[in-house]
Amino acid sequence: MFQAAEKRKQLNTKAAIKDWILIHLGFSTGLRASEIAALSCHHIELENNENPNIFVETGKTIHSRRRVPLDPYLVTKILEYREYKRSWGETWQEDEPFLRSSHGEHYRRENLYIMFKRVLKLATTIQNPQRFYTHSMRHTFAVRVYKQSRYNVELVRQLLGHSSIEVTMAYLAAFNCEKIQAVKGLYR
Repeated sequence: MFQAAEKRKQLNTKAAIKDWILIHLGFSTGLRASEIAALSCHHIELENNENPNIFVETGKTIHSRRRVPLDPYLVTKILEYREYKRSWGETWQEDEPFLRSSHGEHYRRENLYIMFKRVLKLATTIQNPQRFYTHSMRHTFAVRVYKQSRYNVELVRQLLGHSSIEVTMAYLAAFNCEKIQAVKGLYR
């Protein structure tokens, strides 16, 4: 999807640039679409901070309020996006929406779905693209963090802002299917 996002970005329009940053943000933070839509610039803490992060202020549950660390690669993408915002006459101030609609407001979750689908159309290597939604970015993030953390479910739970391990385990069900298939194919 990152390649498709980069391809979309080459159009060099506001919509294409916003689609591009959505993909990077979604796959690199695991935020819910509603959390991304609600982001204001002050939620993204980059400067004077050894550990850049996104502060998720509002979310689905009381556990949703959290800080999500940012990968250095994503930080470079956010800094690049900030320069685009400035070139469009948008500010990077307290309540300025991170993704600002043409009306100067936050996007809605439904808008993010449309943005996601535009990039998905460019991802020619994905089979059955109709089965993917913005929430797929969150699931992908969960599985990647799970593997990277050497299967630390509690860490994944905290990063996703889940209220229980059971909810997190449901996210990892696809990964469990991969494990089952891998074991079944050992001696063929």
